[in-house]
Amino acid sequence: MPTVKVFYPRWTREELLLRLEEGLKALEKEVPLLEAWLFGSWARGRASVGSDVDLLLLYQGPAGRTSTAWPERLSPAFP
Repeated sequence: MPTVKVFYPRWTREELLLRLEEGLKALEKEVPLLEAWLFGSWARGRASVGSDVDLLLLYQGPAGRTSTAWPERLSPAFP
């Protein structure tokens, strides 16, 4: 039976913000971003080992533009 290894990086809030900035700069080359908002436990400084990253992205573009590939474009900043 196959197994799955789950990796939770031990980042500080500052390290996460640097990685997000890196990823958003890459995404900005393809998407006209207006704002990016970090919310949830990471924004409040209460993230735990299994916390996810809650990110709201506002962009200017045609209605119906798909955002399903955006996480892949942000991923170089997140190993």
